[in-house]
Amino acid sequence: MVYIGCMGYVVGQPLNLFNFSALKSGFDISLPLVVIFMPMFLILSLIRHSKKNRIAGVITTVVLTCASWAFGIPSYMKYIKSTTDVIQLEKQRLSSGYFRLSGNTIYYFTNVDGDRKAEGILIDTTNTGIEVKDFKIIKNEEVNIPGSGHFSDILVKRTIEFPMLLRMCFGDLYFISKGAESALNKSYWSWLFFCSFGLSLAFVFSLSGISQWRLINAFSVLVGTGVVLKVNALCLGISFYQKYIPMLGTLDQKLRGVGLFFKYMDSPLCFTANVLMILIFTVIGFTALAIKKSSKTLSDEEYEE
Repeated sequence: MVYIGCMGYVVGQPLNLFNFSALKSGFDISLPLVVIFMPMFLILSLIRHSKKNRIAGVITTVVLTCASWAFGIPSYMKYIKSTTDVIQLEKQRLSSGYFRLSGNTIYYFTNVDGDRKAEGILIDTTNTGIEVKDFKIIKNEEVNIPGSGHFSDILVKRTIEFPMLLRMCFGDLYFISKGAESALNKSYWSWLFFCSFGLSLAFVFSLSGISQWRLINAFSVLVGTGVVLKVNALCLGISFYQKYIPMLGTLDQKLRGVGLFFKYMDSPLCFTANVLMILIFTVIGFTALAIKKSSKTLSDEEYEE
């Protein structure tokens, strides 16, 4: 809600952050993110409180993950599809007395009226460096600063806009949300196969005991969750990523041609990748457990000697 409120903020004007529509939209956006990252936070909690009943913690993680993916998210998506609430982000009138940089052009307005007509100066620094040699006087012209996007003021955008890495993460989450919507629209069986994504997030638990150091275990869980999210984003965003990784499109077409139960899936490549990651996480977990038991046995034998 705060971020959406800042998108309509103009430097030098009163700030009004509360907006009920923005609050509701923030809730609608954050709820699926909570479901996606819930297994990771539950696993991190189990690592932090390792002396408590881990079996109960594992059962809680599995039950909550299965329930939220099998029933919670479909109900949420049907609700989002039926709702008609749309946030109207109307751009506000810019304030005067501030330098605004857009690309190689600096804008300075001495006056902006209610019709967004402005007076001021426009400075072009493309070929001049710090020297001012090319400028234009603005008189009663409509204010239109390129590069501001959905923000009313480019100064606010340059201050609070998400960094590139975070924008890339949001792009991956967009592909995941579109893949979930497509799977649910196809059939409920297709959605159940898509839930392999949530199951692979839960199986990251296998990485929570690979070391005696809790910090390494927590880092492994974070990395494992990130790998699951990125792999699923690659599989669900084939139309975008295949120009960078052509092999994705080829694998997807081959899996679709196999038939069998793949015909019930919206993304066979996504399901296959999740099954492989579940197997890899399981093997890593059991291997770490076997190594721990072996080292404990050796230490007990040395102690007895």
